[in-house]
Amino acid sequence: MQQDEIRDAIPPYVTLSLSDLVGCRSDLWNHYFPFNSSNGLWTFSGRVALKEGLSRLALPAGSKILVPSYYQGSEISTLIDAKYTLEFYRLSRTLQVDLNDIEERITPDVRALYLIHYFGLPQDIGTIAAFCRDRGLALIEDCALSLLSRCGETWLGSSGDIALFSIYKSLPMPHGGYLVSKQPGPKGNLRTPPLRSTLAQSANLLAQRYLRGDKTGALMKLWSATRPWRRAVVNETVLSGQTKWSSVQFEYTTSAIARRLLKSFDPELVIARRRANFNKLHSLLAEFTEPLIQSLPDGACPLFYPILVSDKKSFRDALSARGIGSVNIWSTHHPACPPHLAKEVDYLRNHLVELPIHQQLNEYDMERIAAAVTSILMDEWEKQTPLQAAS
Repeated sequence: MQQDEIRDAIPPYVTLSLSDLVGCRSDLWNHYFPFNSSNGLWTFSGRVALKEGLSRLALPAGSKILVPSYYQGSEISTLIDAKYTLEFYRLSRTLQVDLNDIEERITPDVRALYLIHYFGLPQDIGTIAAFCRDRGLALIEDCALSLLSRCGETWLGSSGDIALFSIYKSLPMPHGGYLVSKQPGPKGNLRTPPLRSTLAQSANLLAQRYLRGDKTGALMKLWSATRPWRRAVVNETVLSGQTKWSSVQFEYTTSAIARRLLKSFDPELVIARRRANFNKLHSLLAEFTEPLIQSLPDGACPLFYPILVSDKKSFRDALSARGIGSVNIWSTHHPACPPHLAKEVDYLRNHLVELPIHQQLNEYDMERIAAAVTSILMDEWEKQTPLQAAS
């Protein structure tokens, strides 16, 4: 997609083009972490990478793992399914790890710390890794949202005893997870996912790209005609990106089709565009919104631009009406989390919205997003304070 192409809609995630399917292939990715790791393993998704990584950690039976109080949910279910006991720890209001709180929760049966790098924004990995080493804790790095992101010069995922990635969240691939570990381990018995699953999700990524420019409606009619087949696929096969936890996908690796798609993209372009888009949007919105962070850390490759809004549903609906997609992830608590800790992050689950800044967008798109956000916020302000607005 050309940088100056004007689109009718701005999707929250990257989409797939026909040129991605048939274009030139490059081995650039082999030189970037995590793909240059000697102990890497392709999986169907990030949660499958976590499950495979836990077997490499080989923690003693009955071990307790420290996990953050803000999470997606599938990782919590995966840890519980692996028969570990969980102890939830606090985070700061900006989602930084609270090491003092963690220190108080360490008991003899605590064997690992689960660390999440949110939205591609790094935790202080050097300090946290040293903390774990000093206390004999294994470090699990969740980089599902942090492909190609660094903390300074340190690649996120390179410090943990195991690290998991969800590749398809950053690149237009039907599925794809990746595991790296300090110690080598078995490659497992993961199978190639069903072809209909790969084709269905690839078709969906293509549709998201081309339906936006469908002026005649012909493509929409064709896409609608495939709805019975697509519904059947959803009911009969395994799909990535589902928020509902399912053990079915733990059988699968990444398909050859998805791995081939990886070679169509330029990692340096992905990093540079995401950083530029984030900084542009931040320069336009920081004055009018409540950003989660004040500046983009060096080396970070952000997945989204997170902001806090008063009414998430109405805000996202208003954005959608203006042709701008947004992301609402991690809006519910897992029942394993103690209520008092769950309540502490309710403000995030109820008010945090992720705006798109991915590599298929450009400066024009950021200006359009910023204009839409400020317009919505002004409308909300006028409804809340009609007398002041009228004066």
